[in-house]
Amino acid sequence: MFVPESHPLASVNNEMNAVFVAGEALGETMFYGAGAGELPTATAVVSDVMNIAKNILLETTGNVFNEYEVETLIAKPEQVINPVFMRLEVTDRAGQFLELAKIFATAQVSFDKIIQEPLANGKAIIVIVTHPMSKAQENEIIQAMEDNDDMKLKVHFKVLEH
Repeated sequence: MFVPESHPLASVNNEMNAVFVAGEALGETMFYGAGAGELPTATAVVSDVMNIAKNILLETTGNVFNEYEVETLIAKPEQVINPVFMRLEVTDRAGQFLELAKIFATAQVSFDKIIQEPLANGKAIIVIVTHPMSKAQENEIIQAMEDNDDMKLKVHFKVLEH
């Protein structure tokens, strides 16, 4: 997933890790700290092994933190809405942009940003960031690109909005 430069997660670098949580009661919160590297990883592994050994010795699995339970519902593809980043390779010829626009129009998706860079082999790279669309619309676009011999989708990622 891509995040905008203005998002707090965009400032996480090197050995630092972060978890961004959004909740109804809490709002948006980010937990940030060292995570990768020899000492933090070794400390976590040794701590886990010691807890397992203690639980085996005491014949316990530990204290129950919380027994609260809520049924989890999985969102349907048409309910998951995000902008999407796509990079594709196309045959560099007249009308190619029109074909691409028709694919997106058929799925009722519009472009937010679009860039085309020519390659040396008669091909071009097109980079697109869409306006928010559903997973179902994304799948429709991907299928249409796969059905077109002149287009090859190289990568696609959700873009986190902030």
